[in-house]
Order: sequence, then C-alpha cells, then structure tokens
Amino acid sequence: MALSSSRSWRYNVFLSFHGPDVRSSYLSHLRKQFERNGIITFNDQEIERSQTIKPELTRAIQESRISIVVLSQNYASSSWCLNELVEILDCKETGQIVMTVFYKVNPSDVRKQIGGFGKAFKETCQGKTETEIQSWTKALTYVANIEGEHSLNWVNEADLIEKIATDVSNKLNASLSRDFDGMVGLEDHLGKMKSLLHLENNEAMIIGISGPAGIGKTTIARALFNQLSFSFPLRYFMGNVKGSYRRTDCDEHGLKLRLQEQLLRKILNQKRMKISHLNVIYERLGNQKVLIILDDVDHLEQIIVTTEDQELLQQHGINNVYNVAFPSSEEALGIFCLSAFKQISPPDGFGRLAERAAELCSNLPLGLCVVGSSLLDKSLICISTNGDIQMHKLLQQVGTQEIKRQEPWKRHILIDPYEICDVLQSNTGTGTVMGISFDITEISKVSISKKTFRRMCNLRFLRVYKRRIDKNVEVHIPEEMEFPHGLRLLHWKAYPSKCLPPTFHPEYLVELNMQHSQLEKLWEGTQPLTNLTKMNLSGSGNLKEVPDLSNAKNLELLDLSGCMSLVEIPSSISNLHKLQELMMMFCINLEVIPEGLNLMSIETVNMVGCLRLRTFTPSFMSFNLRHIFLTRCEKLQSLPDIVSTELITLNVNGCQSLQRVPNCFHSTKVALNFTKCFNLSQEARKSIIQRSFLDGRKYVGTRSSNKWARLPGWACLPGNEVPAEFNHRAKGNSLTILPESSDKPLYASAIFKICIVISPKNKVGSNLPKIICLRMNKFVCSCPCYDFQVYNKISMSSVFAHLSTEHLFVFLYVLDQKDHSLGVLSEILFKIESGPNFEITECGAQMWTEETPALETIECGAEETENVDEGKSRRSFWSCLLLCCFIVCCIVIFAWGKKTIDF
Repeated sequence: MALSSSRSWRYNVFLSFHGPDVRSSYLSHLRKQFERNGIITFNDQEIERSQTIKPELTRAIQESRISIVVLSQNYASSSWCLNELVEILDCKETGQIVMTVFYKVNPSDVRKQIGGFGKAFKETCQGKTETEIQSWTKALTYVANIEGEHSLNWVNEADLIEKIATDVSNKLNASLSRDFDGMVGLEDHLGKMKSLLHLENNEAMIIGISGPAGIGKTTIARALFNQLSFSFPLRYFMGNVKGSYRRTDCDEHGLKLRLQEQLLRKILNQKRMKISHLNVIYERLGNQKVLIILDDVDHLEQIIVTTEDQELLQQHGINNVYNVAFPSSEEALGIFCLSAFKQISPPDGFGRLAERAAELCSNLPLGLCVVGSSLLDKSLICISTNGDIQMHKLLQQVGTQEIKRQEPWKRHILIDPYEICDVLQSNTGTGTVMGISFDITEISKVSISKKTFRRMCNLRFLRVYKRRIDKNVEVHIPEEMEFPHGLRLLHWKAYPSKCLPPTFHPEYLVELNMQHSQLEKLWEGTQPLTNLTKMNLSGSGNLKEVPDLSNAKNLELLDLSGCMSLVEIPSSISNLHKLQELMMMFCINLEVIPEGLNLMSIETVNMVGCLRLRTFTPSFMSFNLRHIFLTRCEKLQSLPDIVSTELITLNVNGCQSLQRVPNCFHSTKVALNFTKCFNLSQEARKSIIQRSFLDGRKYVGTRSSNKWARLPGWACLPGNEVPAEFNHRAKGNSLTILPESSDKPLYASAIFKICIVISPKNKVGSNLPKIICLRMNKFVCSCPCYDFQVYNKISMSSVFAHLSTEHLFVFLYVLDQKDHSLGVLSEILFKIESGPNFEITECGAQMWTEETPALETIECGAEETENVDEGKSRRSFWSCLLLCCFIVCCIVIFAWGKKTIDF
C-alpha cells in the first residue's frame, strides 16, 4: 500500500484479453467508452504476439493503475494471456487494482478449469513445465474469485460497458493522494491507529479519536482513510457531522434516518435512496466489509469517530480510543516551518523567531499551520513601489505598547498628544527624543515655546497633523521659533505662520510636507537643499512664490496643487534633473511656465484646472514623459511636439480653446483624451485620427506578438461622422469586412484601427461606461477581444461619464496570438457594444496588413520630412565626394606603378 501511494502511473488501465474473442466487438466499444471518459488505456496492437511475454508488455502492466482481465471462452488457449495474468496478479501485491469481466463464460468454469474454458486450458498446458502449469492454475483460480461483471447477466451490452467505465473512473478518482506527504509526526499517529484497528481480524470495530480542537484529529482520520480505503469495497468519509446534522427540523429518530440515508447513498452510490426504518443499514451492510469515518461528532445518538468530548466515548462503551497528544517541541517547530518556510527547519537567522512562534501557538498543530501560512512570503516591514516604508499593523501595535511602557523621560518617540502638548508648552523636551508624531485632533489649543526644540538636539522627524480636517485647532508659534538643525522630515499640516523662521536650516531635510498651510513663502534666499527629495505644499492657497530650488538637485516630487495665489514657476527648477513628478493642479492664477527647462527625468506633469495657462512649454517634453494631465485648462491653445515614446496618458479634456496638437503620436499604448475640445483645427483632428498609433504597423504579421494583444491605445475627440480614411464604414454598431478582390485576400493577421461615433442618450444610469468590441470570423465563434470595462475602467468612466455631444472614439484592434493560425478569412464581422447610456451610431475600420506602406512612407509633418530630405542630401554629397577621391587615388597608384615597370 505504501508503494502505490508514492508511485506515478503511466497508464490508467491495462486490458488483458484474448483478441479473437473480443477485439473487434466488445473490446472496441469498451476502448471507445474509456476514451470518452478520459481514461488512458495501454494499446498493445503494435506488439508482436509470441509464446513468451514481451518486456515492453511487462512494463506496461507494471505502469498501469488498474488491470482489467476480460475472461472469455478461449482466454486460456493463449499462453501469452496466461503469462499476462500471472504478471498482473504479481503487481496486485504492490497496490495495483485488478478488475474482472466474465465475457460469455461461467466464473466456475474459470475457477475449476472445466467446460470449454477448461478444454482450451488443457490444450495450452501440453508440453509445458509443471511450474508453469501450477502458476497458471493458481492465477486462474484466484482471478475467478475476484468479484466482477458477468456479461450473461446484462441484457444490453452497452449498459455493461458504461457500468465498467463508471467503476474505473470512480476507482481512479479514489486513488491515494499525496496530500499528507511530509506532515510532521503523522506516520507515528497512523501506526498507533492501525494497531488499534486490528486489520488482520474481520470483526466490526468502532474507534474513537479524542483530543482538543486543532490537535489534528480530522487530519489523522483523513490520512487513515486515504491509506485504508482501498482495502474496503465500501467506504465513506462523512465530515463535519456536528455542523451538518443538527436537531432543528426533526426529532431524534428523524435525525438518525437522515444520517443513515446519507451514509447509504454515498456508500452504495444511489442518489435517491429513501429508508423507512433504522434496520435498513444493518440489512444492506451487515455482511459487507465497510470503512466509515464520521468526523466532528457531538450528539450522543451518533456514531463517534472524532470528538473533543471524552465522556461521550465512555457513555457509548467505546474502549478503543486514541488520544491525540500534543507534538513535541521539535515536531511543533517542524510543523510551523513547513507552513511558514516550506521546509522542515528554519532558515539561517530565523531559528529563535520560529521557536518563539511555536511557543506562542502552544504547540497546537492547527495554530502552527494557520500562523505559519499567514507569515509565508510576508514581511513585517516592506518598501512600497513609491519608496515608502510600510509596517504591519501588528508591529505598529507592538511598537506603540513598547513606547508606552518606557518612562516619559526615556522615550525616543513621542506619540501621546497630551504628553506632547505638555512638552511643547513647558519646554521639557530632552536630547533623547528623536521623533514626534503629534495628532492635534483632540487638542483645542496649543502654544509652542520659542526654545521648545532647542533641547531636542537629536530630533529627526516632526509630524503635526489632524485626522479630521473640519476640526479647528488653535496653534500658536513664535516667529523666532528654532527648529532643530538635524531635522530629516518636517510634516506640518495647516502650518499657521506666513513663513518659516529665519533660523530654519533645511540642510539635512529629506522631505518637507506643509499641506494646507498659511505660508506665503518658505524662506528668503537660497538654502542648501541637497538632501531634499520631496516637497509638498499643496493646498497652501496663500503661497505667492516658490523658493529658489537651484540646490535641490535630488528633488523627485514637487507638489504645488491648490496654490491658487501662485502666478509663475521659478526658473530655478530647470536644475531639477531628477524631478519625476510635478503636480500643479488648480493653480488657477498660473500663467507662465519658464522656457528652457531641462527636466530630463520628468515622468508626470499634472496641471489640471490651471484656468489661465495658455501654452504648455516644450521644456517638459523629456524622453521619459509618461503622463500629461491638462484637463480644464480652458485657455490652453496649443501643445508642443511630444518626443517621448513612453507616453501613456495625454488628457486635455475640456480644453475648449485648444487648436494645435503634436504632429504624430507614435506610441501604441497612449490614451488620448480630447473630449470637449471643440476648437481643434482640421490639421489637429487629422493628427489625432490618422497619425495616432502608427507604431502598431510594425507588429503586422508578427505571430509571436502576444504582449501586443488587446493594446490599450485609444483616442477620443468631438465628432459626429467617421472620417473618409476609414474605408470600411457602416451605420449602427456592426461592421462587416469582406476581401477587396481575389488578389487581395483578407488575412487574420491584419491590424485594425477602428473608429466609432458615440452618442449620449442623456440618461442617468448606474453602470460604468464601457466599450466592448466583438470580432467574429466566418464559421468561427465570437470571442470578446477588447473590453475597456476590464482594462481601463477608471479612464473610461472619466472619459464618457459627462459627455453631452457626439464624439469619435478611435482604438487599435490587435489579434491574439492564437488567431494568427486562422490564415485567410472570407469575412470578418465587428460588433461594438456600449453601456446603457450611450448609442453607437456609426463605425468604421482601417485595415493594416503586411502590404500596407510602412511608417517611414507616411508623412508625419512637413518639418520632419524636410529634415529627413536634408539629411539624405548631405549623406549623398559626402558619399559622392568620397567615391571621387577613391577613384583619383586608384588612377594615381596605377599610373605610378606603370612608370615603375617601364623604368
């Protein structure tokens, strides 16, 4: 049994049969049924038959989970079949399952080797050794005693075949699993349980498994059932008896009937069995070999297998009880490590930590598994994608409790608001304090002393914040207040003064966060800001000027959103070579952006709601730029050319004065939102519609372009008619594309640029706006290929949610890799579906194939073309000059050589 549980089988079934009796009739139908049921059968048709069994046939028998012996009238006439049978029964001893089918032959004839079967057997035995005859006789006698199917008992042979296939499937499904392999201490438990069962006897027994919750009773019972079930023709594991059978809608007698019905249905495989009295289970199973395990029992009238109630076992006279003991310290550590580290012992450096965790779980197996699994691949401290250090809540609680246990004058971190308030007002801080996190929500008034921070010479971070924005708190600070020089983080929400103190030294400052402050300026002159990486002044409505940032060469984030008094950005930001994000949302008075900025690392520029901004400087156009947000910049008139090939988002929604846009948009990934841009020039509309996603052409015909399937590139702009360049057009939401001619076939590898007209219905609905493109090939079922509700739900919601007029929506359609194998098609049907609030009035498509002109042949702006032509002219001039020099040199060398020979 142990061997079969650890083996991997090559075949599900090996069939032993006499070919002339069954191959062309019964056996062929049985093989077909096995094939339909997904049962893998060894095929012996390519093996040449002989008197001795072939080695490959022996291997096939040994590598099959089940052997089915089809005993027919002439089965014993073949020494080949008899040798197969001997090998099959040898393999049965190592855990293989053997099934029998008596096909038009009496089992007693096989058992006693009489009748026509016996006559064939005697003829085969002529000239054989006594050893062979004895082994064959023993094998036939043994196999005839295995309970099997008799074809003579079946009126319909098809029903017999279906029954055999079902039995085989059930046996395969019930094969030994490896779910319990490697469980610490389990083998010892199973050995003790088997000793209580006395498997060598045929007596009926009831065994109890007792122990506290989480000790492993159910695990032991399931593992035992997994190992022993093959020894019992009838078996059933009923789990959670306590939870499944409660006395809520029936009395005690009815509860017993329900339990017996469930047992008999599962054991006898009869789904609609009904019983009327309690003796039915004895009548049906009284003479059978049955294994029943009931898990988690608590009612007295029920059969008990696993329970926490020791008295329940005694009341029912069950003396064979296995009390599950707690694992040893070593076993508990192994159980925890298997769940937490997927290995039996802790990794280097985690030994003491793992031992402590096992102790906290009191060595309870369930607790060890739950805690270990929850810690798998987890870290109590991690760094987020934006560089912030994140801490597990449990670790935060432990740290808070540890701080509170310290004496007040010894604390490195101050977090209690009343204690902090007292320290700041009475000037009792010490050099021990390294950090202050001050939540002023519960404080009504606080006055800070001028020299309150002087004694806190080691203060590294100062955080003052409110959890509730609507709570008014009076904070009074003197103009000459001295901040500590070594401060790394200053986070003061709603800072009450107009300027930071003149003695403020930001030399070591890494992050400055002064959201919603009353600041009008930060400081005078230039400060050493070489360590500063983040500056957030958002919501400071009175801020009139940004300080000189020429020394902030490591600044990565500058957030000036909501600084409504700000009119211009200082030219000193041109030195911010590492700046990645510039946030200036709702700077409603911002008019000027300096020219000549050299922001080579900039990735995101957000100027949403800058109502007076007229131009967007080309200085922002770095090669790394990924996101540009200019929504509701109502006076913005033009956009510069975009050099970045990494651009993902360009959102100029609501820029009603916008007229000019970049000549080309090369990225297939870019989302171009030009909704409500009603003053776009014809040239701008042409750039958006015709010259967007041009790089998608180079993927035409690529059969391994899986990463380019369902590309998210799209563009949206005002319009009520599909442009003429989309040569396939149709009214409504569906479009059929046919081959243009016999010499221009329709390839499945083509890329389509699709344009649709979206008309809002002016109806309020709860569903998110969405666009779904369904593509159907002729004679091929449809499959959803483009679904913005899945891939870009937020963007689509913001794009379509407030449309009041018709707009054009343009997007790329790229096939999945599997669709390339379709080859040439006779027809493609596109059907566009929208949400309930929108209607598709027209759609069109432009097809790109391998024959479509490449990107380089498409004009992408006059200036770009002129530059290319000028470059080609220069290259041609220098090529001709070099060629002429080469020819002259050859002539001179030839002439000099000729003179030398003449001389």
